[in-house]
Amino acid sequence: MSAQILKIVTINTWKCDGDYQSRMQALERQLAERNPDVVAVQESFASIDGSLDTAARLGRCLGLNVCFVPARRKRRNCDGLWVDSYSGLALLSRYPFSQCLEIPLPSSIEDGGRSAQVCLINVGAQSVLVANVHLSHLAGGGELRRRQLEAVLSHELFRCSYDAALVCGDFNADRQAPELHHYLGPPWRLLDTHVAGGGGEKTTCVGADGNWRDLDHIFSIPCRHGQLPEFSDSAVVLNSADALSGVKPSDHCGVETHVILAASFGSVKFVI
Repeated sequence: MSAQILKIVTINTWKCDGDYQSRMQALERQLAERNPDVVAVQESFASIDGSLDTAARLGRCLGLNVCFVPARRKRRNCDGLWVDSYSGLALLSRYPFSQCLEIPLPSSIEDGGRSAQVCLINVGAQSVLVANVHLSHLAGGGELRRRQLEAVLSHELFRCSYDAALVCGDFNADRQAPELHHYLGPPWRLLDTHVAGGGGEKTTCVGADGNWRDLDHIFSIPCRHGQLPEFSDSAVVLNSADALSGVKPSDHCGVETHVILAASFGSVKFVI
């Protein structure tokens, strides 16, 4: 039996900013073309009354189960209307969730309400752990982001053994920033799947200074016996204007990689 492929993409969907309805249509079309089995979303917009819900809408479009963590409640302007809403985290999966939980993260008064989402997904007889994060955006918040990431990696779920374990999302920091680089070495040994998968140079979002930055990542965590899957075909995705509206799906690009699992592990695709 040949090795199987697991496809992963991460995307910050920019709440309800910009032309929300046109952006969602662009995102639906571009995600459908990628045909993911799992999607991890940051800044997942949801109105309190349930009439608008990014994760639920994508789940219906793609035929995926949805696990949503509400966060950062406030009134937001959506296509000209003020809406009481959340900007949360969501994981979508073609496979069943066996566990879904929220991990409160260290916060500051200026940027409170941060959490991480962790889901254990059953893929046949195999277990895949996915953590979905959106770390602090504060300038000079490197130490806070470091403590937030440590809160995720120190959680008891990460002490167990899985067929694959991933931490994905909007880290609001470049890979070489001290708060991330700290975890690339021992004892954590996070692996940047974009580099491992031959993706080359990567930028995903325009910063406040107008320069492109690399803020969105997929990291793999050593799991069974300290081993990691192999990775290929890493790329920046969800980054083109929609053919019908000319609108891009988000102010962030998505990041994709293919996880090569041993034949006995089965097959999964992820988009985060």
